[in-house]
Amino acid sequence: MDNKKKILIISLLVTLFVLIAVMMISALKSSQPAVNPAPVISKNDQTSDTDSKEDQEQTSTDEEVSKNKSITQGTISKIDIAMIAIKDVDGQEREFKIPAENAKFFQEVEQQGATTLKEIGLFDMKVGSKAIVECDPETNEVVSVKLLK
Repeated sequence: MDNKKKILIISLLVTLFVLIAVMMISALKSSQPAVNPAPVISKNDQTSDTDSKEDQEQTSTDEEVSKNKSITQGTISKIDIAMIAIKDVDGQEREFKIPAENAKFFQEVEQQGATTLKEIGLFDMKVGSKAIVECDPETNEVVSVKLLK
């Protein structure tokens, strides 16, 4: 009987340890911040004077995200596998590094009266195209490039 009690106690301890480990892993995964994609705004959307609580919370989240990003709008003047150069409306040319991973490239597309974004590849972009570049100001690396129609 002593051996059966020892085996039962050990199996209960192992089960408890596994349960605690699963709960810790679950808590760690849920505590990581989620990245929300940029909202797509159609031309027919209208804003109202009274914002709901959700809209106000989304605005504060967007402000926190935008603090970590720099946005430049202009015309693509150079592009290759490692960098993209944008000439802004003031005639200033700014160069941005293109990271090996995690950069996104989009093109505005008109569908059923609304403007949507379609994901494209780096070399689907052409010199002379109007674009908005979102970059990390600390590293000067591209986060996303959106071609305007």
